[in-house]
Amino acid sequence: MNVFSLRTLIDDILLIVRNNNISESEDLSRDQIRAWILAYKAYLSKKQHDKDKEDGSDVDNDDSM
Repeated sequence: MNVFSLRTLIDDILLIVRNNNISESEDLSRDQIRAWILAYKAYLSKKQHDKDKEDGSDVDNDDSM
């Protein structure tokens, strides 16, 4: 599995946007892209957590409490 830094992802998205000639009125800032990436990461994590919970694989077997 490849791990990408947030900065690398932002740079790649900006490169894609620039190559597709997005108009000036649709200017994206690094902060907007960062917020979108973090929000989507949270969405995917929650989706995976909910799926694991449904399947019963989210059971905590730690009896140390």
